[in-house]
Amino acid sequence: MEQTMPVLARQIANLTDARYFAAKEVQGLVFNLEAGTEGYLDPIQMQAMREWVEGPAILGEFGSQTPAADVREASSFFRLDGVVVPISFDLSSLDGLTVFVKIALDTPGLKALMLERAALVKGWILELPGYSGSWIPALSDLQPLAALHSLYLHYHGPSEELKEVLDTVRPAGITLSGGEEEAVGLKSFDAIEELFEVLEQELG
Repeated sequence: MEQTMPVLARQIANLTDARYFAAKEVQGLVFNLEAGTEGYLDPIQMQAMREWVEGPAILGEFGSQTPAADVREASSFFRLDGVVVPISFDLSSLDGLTVFVKIALDTPGLKALMLERAALVKGWILELPGYSGSWIPALSDLQPLAALHSLYLHYHGPSEELKEVLDTVRPAGITLSGGEEEAVGLKSFDAIEELFEVLEQELG
């Protein structure tokens, strides 16, 4: 199944997630490599998982506590295709790497920061706030920003609103989350499957 909109699958925590999203032909699998944070995955486990999947790029996600030198070293040692870092990072220290930057709607001076750092960034991942009815009002003025930058929405809302969100913002792509298994090798992907169905029906 070929996706017409790039999808990054984040918070990949198990082989079940990795194989599911790889079968969906997502653009990349993103593993949390920030030690001490929720969803952290030991890089050795990541290396084992990547042997079982083909197709998606392999990215490592880091937080503000990881020094840039460590991010570069991890990228080289684990043969990462890209990294995901917060906007507070010194992006010039990651020159030469494929970099996705996490941002929030309430980031002070967001538009100016994005314009200033655009040449160093492959894509911007907008982490949406907790869902409480509808995101449309909060996202209604993002279309000009999405037209200038490669903007990905980290979507964790209902499938019923996905098309309207995409029509409102017109992002370059979206990111979706993996998560814990119910048991080893056992997990329901019903909710995520509905999102992929929207992408296929509306964007295919």
